[in-house]
Amino acid sequence: MILQTPSLLIFNIKPFLFILSILAFLLDLIFAAFFFIKYLKNQRQNKFLLFASLALFFIYWIRLPFALNLIGFSFVIENFYLFFAVFLPFYIIALIFIILALQYLCPQLCKKRINIFFCSWAIVALISAAYYFFSYKGLFVNYMPVKTLYYVFVFPARVVIFLLLLRTFFGKDMSLTKIQKIGLFSLFLNNFLGAAVNYFNYAVMLNVPPQFWFLPVAGYSIAYIWEFFNSILLIGGFLLIAKDFKNDLNQIKY
Repeated sequence: MILQTPSLLIFNIKPFLFILSILAFLLDLIFAAFFFIKYLKNQRQNKFLLFASLALFFIYWIRLPFALNLIGFSFVIENFYLFFAVFLPFYIIALIFIILALQYLCPQLCKKRINIFFCSWAIVALISAAYYFFSYKGLFVNYMPVKTLYYVFVFPARVVIFLLLLRTFFGKDMSLTKIQKIGLFSLFLNNFLGAAVNYFNYAVMLNVPPQFWFLPVAGYSIAYIWEFFNSILLIGGFLLIAKDFKNDLNQIKY
């Protein structure tokens, strides 16, 4: 069976949505490279730059097949499932790096045991979904793998990011500039919008048979617009925080 975008998109705005999707993807990659170069120029001392770079690199791959389908690319369902199985871990990894970046702003929170626990938590969620996926040869016969990922990792990860943002923004031991606080607020909006997108995707999936979970996800134009602004908020937040970032070793300069 061939994957085709359903007719839920309004006013035939597929080319516009494709441009937004590809632009978001390219901006993520460009600024991932930007932060990584800055990390190297700062003698690999400031790991916030590294974590920001890796988060931006991994965050958007999962949306690529939906974007390509907007301009007529067709996917055999089995290949689409395989793509999803390969690149879904990228999204999970991106959330982990966002958490690590925020932890780096609060050195007192960077506990090795906490990071080991959280990474192990993510691995367990991915292994559970992968086991189910390969057990049924790539076919979703029910929503158990999706529910596992969302309830075991994605939603809890969003809560952890929210708590870290609150701790960083309101922490009495933090000395943040106004620019950095604006950056944190941008990341807060990014996390809120990201959680809304995650919940929206999860909710609409449950309205169709599990074998066709991708149809409502691909068919709502608002999801592509949300994802574009989400990328802007994430990039902007990282940029504003990094601009005035200072650690014990150096001051980042642009």
